[in-house]
Amino acid sequence: MNTARLLEDGVLQLPPEIIGRLNIKPGDVISIEIGKDGVIRLYPKSARIEDVCGMLRPPNNAHVSIEQMDAAVTEEKRLDTLYDRWQSFVGIAEGLPEDFAENHQRHI
Repeated sequence: MNTARLLEDGVLQLPPEIIGRLNIKPGDVISIEIGKDGVIRLYPKSARIEDVCGMLRPPNNAHVSIEQMDAAVTEEKRLDTLYDRWQSFVGIAEGLPEDFAENHQRHI
């Protein structure tokens, strides 16, 4: 079991093993959480890119190219535009008089 020491100035001195496990260095900020079960957890707040690189994997380890990403964004934008146009049309149609369709049919 590791032990920490509280110094007179309020500084908590952590053992090297804990410092290594948290991957922290002097000056880093640490979050402290006390669970309902009374367990105290320490979390480093200052993550470096090296610490998180590779943590997230795409679903089914599928990788996509920049071109595929661009195509997906373009398609999504196209669908958004179509939806906006449809919403605009529905808004216009909702503002028409109730007998519009009936009167319109008489003139055809």
